[in-house]
Amino acid sequence: MSLVGDVKFSLNVVLSKQKDKVLFAEVGSDFADVLLSFLTLSLGTIVRVLKEHYGEDNKGARVNFGSLTSLYKGVANLDSIHFKTNCSKEMLLYPKSLFEDESPKLKLNINESFACKKRIFRSGTCICGAPKKMEIGAKYFEAAANGDCGVFTPTNTESFIITDGLLMFPHTTGFIQTIKKLGIDDMDLGETRNVTFGSSGMMDLLKGALLSSTPLSDVILKKERLITLPKQNLNNEFNCTTLQRTVYEFKKVDLTLIVQESTNRFLFAQAGKEMVDFLFGLLKITLGDVQCLLGSNSCLKRINNLYKSIEDPGSVRASTRRRIMEPKMTNPNGVLHVVTSSILEVQGQYVKGPKMYNIADDLTVTPFSTASTISILKGLKIPFSDIVELPVEIRLQEALSILKASLTSTSAITDGLMINSMLKKKRKRRWNEQ
Repeated sequence: MSLVGDVKFSLNVVLSKQKDKVLFAEVGSDFADVLLSFLTLSLGTIVRVLKEHYGEDNKGARVNFGSLTSLYKGVANLDSIHFKTNCSKEMLLYPKSLFEDESPKLKLNINESFACKKRIFRSGTCICGAPKKMEIGAKYFEAAANGDCGVFTPTNTESFIITDGLLMFPHTTGFIQTIKKLGIDDMDLGETRNVTFGSSGMMDLLKGALLSSTPLSDVILKKERLITLPKQNLNNEFNCTTLQRTVYEFKKVDLTLIVQESTNRFLFAQAGKEMVDFLFGLLKITLGDVQCLLGSNSCLKRINNLYKSIEDPGSVRASTRRRIMEPKMTNPNGVLHVVTSSILEVQGQYVKGPKMYNIADDLTVTPFSTASTISILKGLKIPFSDIVELPVEIRLQEALSILKASLTSTSAITDGLMINSMLKKKRKRRWNEQ
C-alpha cells in the first residue's frame, strides 16, 4: 500500500518472564482510535488493503481472508456488462464508509480516500483526470492542535490498556489494579519495553486480528506471520429471534447445488441475481456489522474482544458506540435487509437479471453458460450421468451461516450450509427407501 510519509505510534509493552508473549501494552488515544477503526472497515475494504499491502502474487506473503478474498477477486474479474449500473462494480470494490467524517482525523487512516475537487474517489483517477492521492493523518494533526485528541475515544481519556487478544479498556487505575484486572500473576511479569509502531506494523496488527490468536505478540516480537487460519469446526446455530432489531426483513432465495452423486462431492452452485446480490453485498458490511449480526457466535475471537471493548463507556464516545452497536432502521427493500452501520440493501443493487450465475465453493462468481458448465465438468473429469442437482432455500439461518463461514473458510458454501452432513443424510434416506 502506497503511503505518503509515515506515522509512528509509541507503546509501553509488558512482556512475560520468558519474553515470548506480550501480556499487555499501554497505548495512547491515537493508537486506540486506529485500533477501533478496524470495526468500521468493510469486508471488501479489508480484502483490498491487505492485497495492496502484502501483494497477491507472492504466495509467501499473500493473505487470504476466508472466502472473501476470492469473492472480491470474482467481482473485480466480472465484466462490467453484468452489473446493473456503471457504478455498481465500483461500489463493491471500494465500499463507502459511513465514518468518512471521522476517518481523516485518524493518525493513520487505513480506509484511505482519494480526494478531488469534484468527488471522492477510491481508485484510479477522477473523471476530471486527477490522479488518486492519499494523505495520511492530515486532519489528525489539525485536530490534535485544537485539543481534540480522541476520534472514537473520549477526549478526556489519554491512555488505554490493550491485551494480546485485543481487549481494550481505559487506563484509569494504578499498576496493581491493572494486573489484577487482567488476572496476571507477578511471577509472569517480565521486562517492559518501549516499542514504536509504524503504518506497516498497524497493517500487520490488522492481519493478526483476523488470523492469529496472539496478534500483539506476533507483531511486537516479530514472530512468524500466520497467513491462513486452521480450519475450524463451525457451529452454525443462531438465535434468529435475537436479530430482529438488526435484520428487518429477509426474503428467501433459491440456490441449486451441483453434486457428484457417486461421491456426494459438492462441485459448485447455480443461482439467480438475488443470491449473487446477497453475496456481493457482504463486501459492504463492516466488521462491526458482522459482530452485530453474529453476536458471540463469530469465529473472529480477537475482533470479538475489540467489539466487546466498546461496551465500556470509558473506551469510546457514546455516539460511536450507538452507530456501531445500535444502528438505525431504514425502509426495507431487499432479499436481506440488514439494518447495520453500512445498511446492506440487496435486491436490485448490483448485477443484472434475469440471469443465472455459477458460484464456486470459495464464493467466486462467474456468469452461467452451458459451455462454461460443460468445461467445468470436463475439467473435473466427471461424467454428466454422475451429476445431480439439489435445490436449497437460503433463509436467514443459512445466510448468516454463509457469512460466518466466509470469514475463515475457503469453502464457504460447503461449511456454511454444512453440505457434507446434508448429503450424508440424503444418502441415508435413499438407502432406507430401497
